[in-house]
Amino acid sequence: MRFIAPDAIRSASQRALLAQWDQLAAGRPFPALAELKPDPAVHDPRQLVAWAVEGEGRLRKFRAMYQGENVAEAFNSAWAGRTMEQVVPMSLRRITLTPAKDCAASGCCCRSAAAARRSSICSHRCN
Repeated sequence: MRFIAPDAIRSASQRALLAQWDQLAAGRPFPALAELKPDPAVHDPRQLVAWAVEGEGRLRKFRAMYQGENVAEAFNSAWAGRTMEQVVPMSLRRITLTPAKDCAASGCCCRSAAAARRSSICSHRCN
């Protein structure tokens, strides 16, 4: 896990989402999901997934609380109430679970990116 300054995030929409996250969290590790309302003009809610963190250590699970319609269409599956292990394809688990675990452990927003042409490369950064 690499920590970076928010200014290092090139995407204006992701920087705005991080700023809203930080403001709503107000010293807590995570804001309440009901509080997080990204501006649809800046960040399309149809492309978001929000996960609840359950349990500790090896028993930690991530449960989908919200799934945007574009995500549901791309994966041809409804995720609400299901765990990350149940819905994320095996080929994507390492690049999704590692940032999710880091986020839960650190209380920081984590984002991940993978290059389709170089599927063995994965990086994630926490803010």
